[in-house]
Amino acid sequence: MELEYKIIEFNSEAFNQMLEIRSKVLREPLGLKYTNEQLAAEINSIHIVVLYNQKIVGGLQLVEEKDGHIKARQVAIHPLFQSLGLGKGLMLYAEDFARKKNYTYIYCHARNTAINFYTQLKYQIKGEEFQEVGIPHHYMFKFL
Repeated sequence: MELEYKIIEFNSEAFNQMLEIRSKVLREPLGLKYTNEQLAAEINSIHIVVLYNQKIVGGLQLVEEKDGHIKARQVAIHPLFQSLGLGKGLMLYAEDFARKKNYTYIYCHARNTAINFYTQLKYQIKGEEFQEVGIPHHYMFKFL
């Protein structure tokens, strides 16, 4: 098993491959599609993918914010490659990248179905459950 994590360019072929996975995992089950406006808003984000035997099988988006905070969004691993530790590796790579850029705090809006995943990575829940894209989420964070 050959694994690689890397940063890719917005709107590149790699980005489009990652977007297909995100759509399949995060949007289609909810009957949603990305709008052109949603995708255009990602132009200044950092996009990280995981490659398994040189094929993109997952990715995430990091949104840089002020005060040493960075937000992880759109974390998705292709269903055929879930439960292999690729999501964990992806998040650890993203955290390491954020640390090197002097970010001190990473957070996400975790779907309730992903709370255990983030808890295992030592993220903590802050606040009450809220709705996003029509399903329950929690704000989860970790100091880097």
